[in-house]
Amino acid sequence: GYLRGPEAKPLRDQFVFKIVPMLNPEGVINGNYRTGLAGHDLNRHYEKPSRYIHPSIFYLKRLVQRFRKEREIALYCDLHGHSSKAGLFFYGCEAGRWRAWREGQPGPAPPLYSEWILPCLLSARCPGFSLPSCRFRVRKSKEGTGRAVMWRECGVPNSYTLEVSFAGPERAAGERLRHFGVGDLREMGRQLLVSLQALQSPDTADERQRVLDDQKALAQDRKRQREEARQVRLREMGRIGS
Repeated sequence: GYLRGPEAKPLRDQFVFKIVPMLNPEGVINGNYRTGLAGHDLNRHYEKPSRYIHPSIFYLKRLVQRFRKEREIALYCDLHGHSSKAGLFFYGCEAGRWRAWREGQPGPAPPLYSEWILPCLLSARCPGFSLPSCRFRVRKSKEGTGRAVMWRECGVPNSYTLEVSFAGPERAAGERLRHFGVGDLREMGRQLLVSLQALQSPDTADERQRVLDDQKALAQDRKRQREEARQVRLREMGRIGS
């Protein structure tokens, strides 16, 4: 694979990779892909995993907690298949909520909108990546997921789920359905590693800053549009009341 080849030597020199090939082997071998043999969705039990019912999650979380005492963790990335949305995209965590979720915890808060940096880096390098499909708000029902718990409890700012659709890439109107093949998945993995290197490289500092500036401008534009819509509603309510 790419990570073992000569092209990835700078990555191996810079990072320590902890790779878990599969977190649900006993469920998958029996035909499940979300639940283990106990019938639990493993990606909802990271907050308080049981050593006996969710052993893979229990020991993965312990591994991360121990490793973070030795080194800063640059990235946590869960690799999932998605059953409804097409394409390749990220679910992550809003940097703006870091202050509330990790109040009193050590370490500086990440810059606002920094959750967009890795997705934008990957989007610029991987044609099949869908930036509009990315989501970063952690709803209450998702607070037990791996990405949310590694972000909130373990202090990993770059914590994501990388979703790859069962239905293949996004299609234009009239385009035939095509599933992702092994070659597609390998190329996605390679581009994810290239983007990880760009996330830490001083050579891409300007590119990363542009992402922050663009997202700040978009957020301000959305805020302005919401305020304009609110003013329109208020004027309409005033006319109705009179």
